[in-house]
Amino acid sequence: EDESPPQDKNSTDADKEEAGVSTTDAKDTKQGVPDNEFDTIEDEKQEEEDLPPDHIDPASNDASALIILRVLDSNPLLEAFGSAKTCRNDNSSRFSKYNRLQFHIQSSTSTSTNQINLSSDGEQQLNSTSTGGATAATAPRTTLAGCICETYLLEKSRVTSHETGERTFHIFYQLLSSPSVYKASIWEFLGDKVPQDFGFVGKPITNEIEGVSDAMRFEEVIMALQTVDITGDILRTLMRALCVVLQLGNITFDQNEDEKAFIKSTDELDRLSEVLGVPSTEIEEALIQRKIGVVHSKYTADPTKTKNNIVEMKVDGKGKESQEHIKVDLSAHDARESRDAFAKEIYARLFNWLVENINKVTCAEDNYTPVNPNSLSNASSSSVPPNAPTAKQIEFGIIGLLDIFGFESFEVNRFEQLCINHANEKLQQKFTEDVFRSVLKEYEMEGITDMSSKHLEYEDNQGVLDLVEGKLGLIDLLNEECFRPKGSDAGFVNKLLNTHNISYLKGKNKVGETKLMFTKRHYRDTQFGIVHYAGPVVYDATRFVTKNQDALANDLIEIAIRSQNDLIRTEFQKLLAKNKSDSQTKSPSTPSLTKNELPSSNNSLSSTRSFGFNRSSGQKSISSISNQPRKQRKGRIRAETVWTKFDTQLRDLMSNLSYTKTRYVRCIVPNHERKPLVMDLKYTSSQLRYSGIVSAATLSREAFPNQMKNRTAVDRF
Repeated sequence: EDESPPQDKNSTDADKEEAGVSTTDAKDTKQGVPDNEFDTIEDEKQEEEDLPPDHIDPASNDASALIILRVLDSNPLLEAFGSAKTCRNDNSSRFSKYNRLQFHIQSSTSTSTNQINLSSDGEQQLNSTSTGGATAATAPRTTLAGCICETYLLEKSRVTSHETGERTFHIFYQLLSSPSVYKASIWEFLGDKVPQDFGFVGKPITNEIEGVSDAMRFEEVIMALQTVDITGDILRTLMRALCVVLQLGNITFDQNEDEKAFIKSTDELDRLSEVLGVPSTEIEEALIQRKIGVVHSKYTADPTKTKNNIVEMKVDGKGKESQEHIKVDLSAHDARESRDAFAKEIYARLFNWLVENINKVTCAEDNYTPVNPNSLSNASSSSVPPNAPTAKQIEFGIIGLLDIFGFESFEVNRFEQLCINHANEKLQQKFTEDVFRSVLKEYEMEGITDMSSKHLEYEDNQGVLDLVEGKLGLIDLLNEECFRPKGSDAGFVNKLLNTHNISYLKGKNKVGETKLMFTKRHYRDTQFGIVHYAGPVVYDATRFVTKNQDALANDLIEIAIRSQNDLIRTEFQKLLAKNKSDSQTKSPSTPSLTKNELPSSNNSLSSTRSFGFNRSSGQKSISSISNQPRKQRKGRIRAETVWTKFDTQLRDLMSNLSYTKTRYVRCIVPNHERKPLVMDLKYTSSQLRYSGIVSAATLSREAFPNQMKNRTAVDRF
């Protein structure tokens, strides 16, 4: 448009790290730029380069200076705890975040009288009346008052394992690269240790990221932690909690002839006991055994009869039903799964705690003090206007920055990739709605009827979203398999293919595919394919059921609650309280575990979680189908699974985005080798095509690429 766009009270920059198939790891610090600012961006860039790096002074008269400093310093913290080196990017975010920058919109200091009106579509319109007869339309002053960060899809599985050529989260290498004296002050045993001394970390393929060593990065992390008020004993407690995660990786298991697990590395167990603050015997028992609750009538026990190390119970039929606990021995494999689940849960809790603490010191409601706009230019003015509203009374304008995974398609795609691609389908639908449907709607409102004859087409991915979120979709079927006794990954895939009439008959020329799903003759019983907007993806459902069960064994939660580490103890107390609350919301028809259903000692009982999530809130939806709250079927277990919670989170996010005017930043990676000045045409064009950019350009070319406001057209022509 020829004129500057109207101001928005709320807007969002949706930043997708990469847009094409098999791309996910581009990571840069990006900033949305208004449409009318491109002609001056070079001059502004030069001015920014002339400023010293520490030009933000916390002691400045500007009330938002300290908040700005904290917001900026939170970035290296989230990178250290949430980013890792992958095959495609040395500094890849292994989580997604939505930063809501809060702005205090104040009246202008101009001689004119400015009034801000909020139009029906949520846009601000500025009316100005000059006191001197001349029009002086001046934008209101805006002050960055705070920031709230919401995180999604932390890749917890990276805590315990990573592919060859990759690393786990940066913070572990940074901590182990710090001076020996500092490490010894955290935990005496850590003093002389290096990354290869810990099983979860291993020997790093590099000691620097983007040209900066891990040791230097750790100094930045410590300074950033101090900025957000994490110092002293709290800082030491956080670092010792990281040591607990590291030491868990050194616990090794074996099993006897009866397939009962035992811990081989007793010395490592003693060190874990020291840093966690729990007796080693209690830790060992929680790792190699599982406590199972049994609902039964009042009974008497006969200790002479045992089966699979479980005491047989004689029921006398008298008294009310009660619940008792029995212990089952785990195999070495299940014990390792139990250890890994414990480590991943601890790290996820630490990450969420860090985000919560950053929000406490950056949110406007608790930290911002309104400032008189004239006080910055008039030293005699009071910094706080009389009768000024408090921060809790101010309605802040929002600029949201959504930084999320791009579409993923690897050689082996698992539960993590399916969740990530689900999120990308939701965002792609919003992109389609914003770019295509809004343009066609605008033409209809303008009375332009020629567009109907052009047969403009665009890809609508509502069918894929219905396949995932709809009735008897992937979420429903996987949840049912999780709650079904002896549910399995193969059972989920079989039910999925049968429900959607996908089959491949051996010996007959019948192709097993539809418009949205497919299977092939050579696929294993845990494989299935989905035709996403960005292309077909084959998923391996191995461990889908386990990863979707959002639960950690109570034995391990109880160990964490008995820990001498205040941070671990407090966070797991919250988890236990939540679990008790959730257990009270289950349907009355929830099946109880009876004695006949008790698993044997070599059954898999461990339950792991692949992601850590924070809940977000939302109000209204932008789609009558995609963003409505999920309803529970009658008689269904109401406990939420990982995918159910993530689906709710996505709906809330899309609802929040519906209040904003959205702009998109697409990150295109020019080549696989990450080399400068090298453009892989096929690789690049596929990203442009799969992200919808080519279709958007086609629509603009076929329609009316040049638009001009009526007043400008009349004045000019």
